[in-house]
Amino acid sequence: MKLNGSAVLVWFALGGRGTLALISLAISRCCSVALMGFALCVCAGAQAQDYPSHPIQIIVPLPSGSVVDVMAREFARSMEARLGQKLLVINREGGGFTIAMSAVVNAPADGYTIAFTPHTPLTIQVIRMKNLPYGRDSFVPLCQTYDLDFFVAVGPRSPFNDLAQLLGYARAHPYELRYATAGVATVLHLAAADLWQRAGVQLSDVPYKGEALFAPNLISGEVDVAVVAPMLVATQRVRPLMVFGEHRLPRFAEVPSGDELGYAARTAGWGGVFVRAGTPPAVMARIDAACNSAVNDPSYRQVAERQFLVSTYLDRAAFAARVNAEYAQKEQLLKTLGLDKAP
Repeated sequence: MKLNGSAVLVWFALGGRGTLALISLAISRCCSVALMGFALCVCAGAQAQDYPSHPIQIIVPLPSGSVVDVMAREFARSMEARLGQKLLVINREGGGFTIAMSAVVNAPADGYTIAFTPHTPLTIQVIRMKNLPYGRDSFVPLCQTYDLDFFVAVGPRSPFNDLAQLLGYARAHPYELRYATAGVATVLHLAAADLWQRAGVQLSDVPYKGEALFAPNLISGEVDVAVVAPMLVATQRVRPLMVFGEHRLPRFAEVPSGDELGYAARTAGWGGVFVRAGTPPAVMARIDAACNSAVNDPSYRQVAERQFLVSTYLDRAAFAARVNAEYAQKEQLLKTLGLDKAP
């Protein structure tokens, strides 16, 4: 038997006849530790069993009325029916989505403050911004809730009827064609830059502060091409030449996919629910199960369809794997473009 200092004192105090007392002391200490562990397990179990006992905040990094905000509000309504508590959508836009994520990481890791966001703050901003109050390990990607596909599009009077024509002209005339982006290192910008890199062409980047600001110039022909979200294709007079992804989209069946044209670019604006690392596993399991049901709810699917999104559920493991793969792809692309450090 290995004796600590207090046990040795007990041994000598009992004149060597304290074996029984030492065993009793050891058992008492072991029981105390066991009881503490049991109490912690009971508390954690009770916390998970009671979750949620009060309203949950959903932090959205985009303004009210945006596509992601619309989806978050329908998601909240659907989740309320499954969790039995109110879910409050709070918009915290700005900082390239990092203000919202900072709000979540500064809240307790108890499942009562969650993020409903595109993947951007954990696949792009953590690479470019070196002084963020959070890192990749600060969050758990809990469940995917939507897919947002992008298109390469030109204006209605563009001379290019398909992607091959556009790329052929760009190869023969480097930097002559101008492409609009929604800002440096945004998902739309990186989607375009990735495609030009794969195709071996050079175009001139014209950054704007958002898609809504460059749309009129794309339609007028002031810029030649842009990567745009499906809402713009559906509501404005732009001509789509390609959809990023493996397959054509049912609602835009005439538009060929990137894979079909030989450009397997996987850039898209998908997103979902993220929680703080350290959130109790049972609480995460409760949210994930409700998320699965909510995303497959017909009302959520209908809202997604009206926003030209796809309601897509991925569980914790699959969603985390997708986030990690996106991070690796964006890390390489940003380094290649020299954009891995924000100015």
